[in-house]
Amino acid sequence: MSVKQNIVIVGSGGGGVVLVKALQKQINPETHQLVVVEKRDYYAHWPGLVRGSVTSEGSINEDSLIPVDRAFDPSVRLVRSAAKQITSTEVITESGEHIAYSHLVLATGSLWNGALALPDSREQALEHFKAFRKQLEAAKDVVIVGGGAVGIEYAGELAHYYPNTKVTLVHSLPDLTNDTYPAKFRKSVLDGVTKLGVQVVLGDKLPTDSSPKDGH
Repeated sequence: MSVKQNIVIVGSGGGGVVLVKALQKQINPETHQLVVVEKRDYYAHWPGLVRGSVTSEGSINEDSLIPVDRAFDPSVRLVRSAAKQITSTEVITESGEHIAYSHLVLATGSLWNGALALPDSREQALEHFKAFRKQLEAAKDVVIVGGGAVGIEYAGELAHYYPNTKVTLVHSLPDLTNDTYPAKFRKSVLDGVTKLGVQVVLGDKLPTDSSPKDGH
């Protein structure tokens, strides 16, 4: 009996989860084993978490922080650890495990700051959001830097749930989003967030050497 070849995916964020779900349907389980290396014990569904960091309405945090063992088919092997070293033949985890691979995919994603800088534990992540929402409830002014999809959604959620809070959205381009989108669409987005009461500052940005702190 031949040894199964490992297809190792490091990271189970949005890209990693979509890839694993697709591969589950395509590989031969008799010859290949899917292995996911992930230090978190949950999968963060980011579209829901933007709202979840603003309001607890509808238990959206609980629904958007999906236990990682529920995100995949039982045939997928989950290794709860971070990758410490990667060679041409194996992944070495922080827990000391050596995982040989025939194919390797790095899907570690990006690091976020603020409300979306989530802890590795689902329980701690839920507490993290509770603490952040308390800060929002006490805030009189909120400034969001970056008028892409996430920044726009954040501004809209804040304006909706905290109508007495001044919300400012700063974007470096002449219009919100970017040139990928038609001018008519970009204008409609600007009109939409403005109608919600969001103050939009276009063509400006934070200096690269600035170090924002709470309240400044």
